[in-house]
Amino acid sequence: ALSGEAAVVGGGVGGSEWPVVVIDALNVARFHAHDTHPVGSARRVAAAIAHFAATHEVHAILPEWAMRGRRRLSEAELLEPLLHRQLHLSPAGSNDDEFVLRFALRRKAKVLTNDLLRDHIESGLVTREWASSCRVAFMFIGDD
Repeated sequence: ALSGEAAVVGGGVGGSEWPVVVIDALNVARFHAHDTHPVGSARRVAAAIAHFAATHEVHAILPEWAMRGRRRLSEAELLEPLLHRQLHLSPAGSNDDEFVLRFALRRKAKVLTNDLLRDHIESGLVTREWASSCRVAFMFIGDD
């Protein structure tokens, strides 16, 4: 366990009927980003993966720059052991949300994100019905 780990609360993820959870890792990392973590916190991503991995197959997708770039997440090294297992990096210059959503559609998964997905509904990538039934909002309780 991570010291100072925050509890993750995500509603709407059932058991066996939704065995796969796809995490919008940048959205999770940036949850209430503040001065100490202006780009976002890798600790939050690790906590979300750990929370769901106990009961679900978990895949978190994060832009490559957030792990390796100049503006990488704080404590990005915490995610290194998860690379290529539960954490996957989207290529530089690509839209990480599209990777998250296309993977979730293909795997019939729930998506952990606070993004309302309006632009992806408007583009036709996902339907409003899919977004309302498959998008799982989250919050952290406690310090990160």
